[in-house]
Amino acid sequence: MKWYQTDNETRIRYMTWQEEIDIAVDQERQRADEAEKRADAEKTRADEAEARADKYEKMLRELGKL
Repeated sequence: MKWYQTDNETRIRYMTWQEEIDIAVDQERQRADEAEKRADAEKTRADEAEARADKYEKMLRELGKL
């Protein structure tokens, strides 16, 4: 353990490796957040379309067309 702490080359490689892991984790979190936002937007569009369809169906029923 002492050798790892005192060997500068090993410390630099370790820090670089840790930074790469941190970057990869951050990128994956961003991808997951973007996917969640896209899914939420799609659900909102679907909900709006369903609400429009319900509205028109109600209007048609009131007019006796259905």
